[in-house]
Amino acid sequence: MKTIKTISFAFIIAFFSTSLAAQEFQVPQNVTLQNESDFKNYESDVVNAVTWLENTPVNQQSAKRKEVNTFLLQWMTGTPTISIDLGEFQTGLTADNPDLLVMYLAGWSKFAIENPAEKDNKLMCNLAAVKSVLNLYSNNLGKGISKNKKIEKLLKMDESKLQAYVQKEIK
Repeated sequence: MKTIKTISFAFIIAFFSTSLAAQEFQVPQNVTLQNESDFKNYESDVVNAVTWLENTPVNQQSAKRKEVNTFLLQWMTGTPTISIDLGEFQTGLTADNPDLLVMYLAGWSKFAIENPAEKDNKLMCNLAAVKSVLNLYSNNLGKGISKNKKIEKLLKMDESKLQAYVQKEIK
């Protein structure tokens, strides 16, 4: 019984620590992105920024969200190590809401940073990006994100159908 209480307590502490860390993310100031090592140095900030976006409701902290988006877009558009494909499928999925487009790019970037061996695997990167969009959409529908028929369709798919759909769309 004592072991269960200890495990439960540890889980609760870990959960709230992760939530607090995501909420307390500080946007890097005076960012310098001139060479590959500069971009590498900010990778943990990029992952933390994406986590913050994922965990912060779209209709809250709008000024900070803009700062986070600006930092991420600056990093994503300049990084020499990660190449994000953006075509009709991706823009069509996110066209109605800029927050979804940023989340698509951010989800791709986070996946590529956390899985460097897969950073050139277009299917896996696109799938991670779509999942990030689906999560943001689900958590914020009616709270800054409006209903989207394409995304609603994807939410109904299981993992294998979603992967097959993404594979078909990115070819």
